[in-house]
Amino acid sequence: MTATDADTGEMEVDAHHDGRGHVAIGVMLRRARQAYAHDAWSARAVFVVEAGEEMTRLAADVRDLLGG
Repeated sequence: MTATDADTGEMEVDAHHDGRGHVAIGVMLRRARQAYAHDAWSARAVFVVEAGEEMTRLAADVRDLLGG
């Protein structure tokens, strides 16, 4: 599964279940609208969490962080 900020493309989130109880969640941030500029940048982090309670806690923390 992949979700991208459709308006600006500044953030992309993807998640993959390994079939053994873990989910890898990738988050990429990039400079808005100028991906090919000479000073363009991007950063990516991948978090591996256990499916179930750990995933539920992470989702709640992200929701709180984003003000939802």
